[in-house]
Amino acid sequence: MTRLALVLYLVLAATAAGAQTVQDQIVSQLRAQGFTSIEASRTLLGRVILHAQSPSYDRELVFNPTTGEILRDLTTIRRGDDSRPRVLNPRSDDDDDDRRGSAASSNSGN
Repeated sequence: MTRLALVLYLVLAATAAGAQTVQDQIVSQLRAQGFTSIEASRTLLGRVILHAQSPSYDRELVFNPTTGEILRDLTTIRRGDDSRPRVLNPRSDDDDDDRRGSAASSNSGN
C-alpha cells in the first residue's frame, strides 16, 4: 500500500511542478501578443498587477492569482508624449479627420 501511495505522490508532484501558474500563463499570452516589457507587482489585497509595453500599446492587467479572474484590463495607445487613455477604435483618428475634411470640401462647392 505504501508503494502505491509513493507512486501517486511522485506522479502528482511531477504534474504540479510542470504546471504553469496563472501569472505565467498571462505573461506568455502577453509576450505572444507582442508585449516585451512586462513588470509584476502585488496589491495589498494579494492581487497581481502586470504592466506591459509594446511599441504601440501600454497595458495594465489586474487579476486574482488564486482564481485567475481578471479584474481590470486597460490598454492605452502609445502616441509619443500623449499617453491619455483611449477607447480602441478600428478606424484611426486620422481617418476620421480625413473623412470630415473631404466631406466638408466636397460639400463646399455646392
